[in-house]
Amino acid sequence: RFYNPAEARWHYLAAETCARAKTLADWSSNMKMAWPELAIKDVQVYVNNGEDNTQLKPAQLQLKVGSELTVRVLVKLAKISPDDISVELYHGPVDTWENIREGSAVRLDYKQAAEQKGEHWFVGSMPCKNTGQYGVAVRILPRHDNLVNPYEMGLILWETAN
Repeated sequence: RFYNPAEARWHYLAAETCARAKTLADWSSNMKMAWPELAIKDVQVYVNNGEDNTQLKPAQLQLKVGSELTVRVLVKLAKISPDDISVELYHGPVDTWENIREGSAVRLDYKQAAEQKGEHWFVGSMPCKNTGQYGVAVRILPRHDNLVNPYEMGLILWETAN
């Protein structure tokens, strides 16, 4: 379950005098240097309940099951390519301290460059399927075809309340 996939990955990365491993190492180094400049500049959440599409307000506590959240996120990428990150809407039930428990993520799609140089829009949606207390947050993780796990680099950027 673990050794065979690890061996196959080692052979894949070591092929051609470790060309893929060197490319991944260079990419990883560049990401670690550029990551501090990455920023979530704006998060816009809209609710479509089948009747209308309105922007979600912080005081709006209730959504109808069957409605859909659409999220637009403005990200300052600086020297990072949109292809090198995964912008996600992380969601799940919340506990009494409002921490998301047993959450899952919906990856947002790259939409377009923004007016400000180095800033880009990402967009995605999520259906509201369950009742109860639910939380959502935006996060950014590094993304590369040869990463085994997006958490292995120790880089993650969460949206912050302004």
